[in-house]
Amino acid sequence: MTRSEFGERTSTQHGGGYINLDYRLAKRHKLGAQINFSGIDYKNNSSSISSYSQIGSNSIDSTYTALVQVNTPKVNTNWGVNLNYFFKTDDNGSKLHVDLDFRDNINKRNTHSLYYQNIGTSSIVTDDFIQQTDIFTRVFGGRASYAHCFNESNILKAGTEAYAGKVKDSFYYAKRFDERYESDMGRSNIFEYKDYNIAGYISFQRIWSEK
Repeated sequence: MTRSEFGERTSTQHGGGYINLDYRLAKRHKLGAQINFSGIDYKNNSSSISSYSQIGSNSIDSTYTALVQVNTPKVNTNWGVNLNYFFKTDDNGSKLHVDLDFRDNINKRNTHSLYYQNIGTSSIVTDDFIQQTDIFTRVFGGRASYAHCFNESNILKAGTEAYAGKVKDSFYYAKRFDERYESDMGRSNIFEYKDYNIAGYISFQRIWSEK
């Protein structure tokens, strides 16, 4: 006969905000900026107990206990900046719009897993290991678009954007031996990924009639 119990407790603290700024440089020129920042602190404790006994018996043969703790070693932060510029080039509706972006994100988690077995009055640790995840992400780039209105019936549009991103994922796995934790080189690894995107477009719109 098997009996299982499970318990979990989670604590999450999150805070952040942003600031928007707009400044009219001149009648046709406007400059804007946005700054945002957020942080998160996470803690999770979970436990499970599984008891085994023979059918019809009131005595427990063995008990397996699992304890898992997950937390952020320090507050994980996410922040970014955007700068934008708007220029009305004429009185027909022609305009230029430019955006520049930057994003930075840090995500760290520490996990400690402990498993042990109780038989009678004896307690044996069957598994004890730690996992540490460190993910760093950074993205920056910009885009620009321009619309030229020759008149209400003829509009030329063009734009381009370019972005670059980098992700570095460091994973550390260590198992306990005696009084210390030793890294498992078959599981610990570092993964890096870089991404570049460049795109552009051009289009022309012609209204032939009111229909």
